[in-house]
Amino acid sequence: MAAQPIVNSVKPDFLVSEERVVTNRTDREITGSFTSSVSKTFSLTYAGGLSGSLLGFLNANVSASITQSTTTTTGVTATAPVPPHGRVIGQYGVEAYVVDITMQWYRTTGPYPPYEGGACYPSHKTTGTSIAPTHYTGWRVIPG
Repeated sequence: MAAQPIVNSVKPDFLVSEERVVTNRTDREITGSFTSSVSKTFSLTYAGGLSGSLLGFLNANVSASITQSTTTTTGVTATAPVPPHGRVIGQYGVEAYVVDITMQWYRTTGPYPPYEGGACYPSHKTTGTSIAPTHYTGWRVIPG
């Protein structure tokens, strides 16, 4: 039985390894500083029965930056302006994709192998969602 993967949707995501908050209680803008202290590994999750060839399929059909796994490092620092009486949140992590996949399975008839002269017809479908990390790690700073 052969399978044909179909990408239903792709949504960019950010997998957070850790978060830091800087609060400004002054009447002037300050500079907030964020330094990572947590190392975390994010791995490709499998969906739709496509385990063996999922990485290659996603690289070809979604983004060549997708990896089997990515580990965030410690000691990476970022700075950001913090408005008076405001706060910002620094999130350290990995850019990723959420990919909804349908696997269309096919059956063949007649002679086994090499399936020459036989017919091919749809058998069943499986669906699933994969979380696909990229090799891009870094800080994301958002208003708090």
